[in-house]
Amino acid sequence: MEEIDDFSFFCDLLDRILSEGVQQVEVVGEGGAIEAEYSWRVSWPVLILCLSGTQSLVLRRGGQTVEKQRSAGQGFVLMPGCWMGTNPRRAHETLQVQFKPEVTNFLHQSFEGGHDALRGFPESTDRRFYSSPGRLDAFGYELHRFLLHPPLISAEHYARSLYVALFCKAREVLVVTPPGSKAHQTWQSARQFIEAHCEEPLSRHGVARALKLHPNYLSQLFAQQGEESFSAFLLRVRLERARHLLHDPALNVTEVARLSGFSDANYFIRAFKKRYAITPGRARHMAAPRAIDN
Repeated sequence: MEEIDDFSFFCDLLDRILSEGVQQVEVVGEGGAIEAEYSWRVSWPVLILCLSGTQSLVLRRGGQTVEKQRSAGQGFVLMPGCWMGTNPRRAHETLQVQFKPEVTNFLHQSFEGGHDALRGFPESTDRRFYSSPGRLDAFGYELHRFLLHPPLISAEHYARSLYVALFCKAREVLVVTPPGSKAHQTWQSARQFIEAHCEEPLSRHGVARALKLHPNYLSQLFAQQGEESFSAFLLRVRLERARHLLHDPALNVTEVARLSGFSDANYFIRAFKKRYAITPGRARHMAAPRAIDN
């Protein structure tokens, strides 16, 4: 049987979700950084829905780190500014929709459980990724904002209804036709995937496997479609993430390095200084945004 392409896969998946509905949803607002081996700061509206199994998320609430579990049909709405970590020890299947300002990313993941699936892309983890040039419109952002202020009566039903409405908007933006050649579209998808997961220990082979490409073809795309190699683009994205995180006084330089995808803090400091002509610590203490925003 011929494998379904990623676009068709997400169309069918969203249609199924809209047909079956959801059971429960929780809104996660802004909070401090969490002490987790793997965590990331949400910078745009994100929908997460557990499709099967049991998903475990680590969240920051009221100054404390709490672990939340969700089963099939239950999900989260993550607000910009919140921190999230995940625990792949239990088998589960999830859908994540990221409403970024310039594109909308769709990520489907299946973890078999019982291993540290966050260290790279293990063979037992199935991932599908699709990046659409469609963007959430003003009405969609209003739906997202309304979730922060549910009514006192029927709050749960209200949240579920808005959650499903946001999945309807996701279905709309999914079908927006991207411009350019197929190779250019694939290159853009690779860029979006790296930007969305730069805090993970990414590799050329891992990204290629996630996008179902040959590693050599992935390198060829970066050489032909852009002005940076795969490794140069990955490094730049990680340094830009670090530059942003340095504005958070709750994080020290080592934590900034880890949350930006650098396993070696010393290498991070050298790379940061080479790009911005200033060390991360010095840039922070100068308290001058222009020192690290160029």
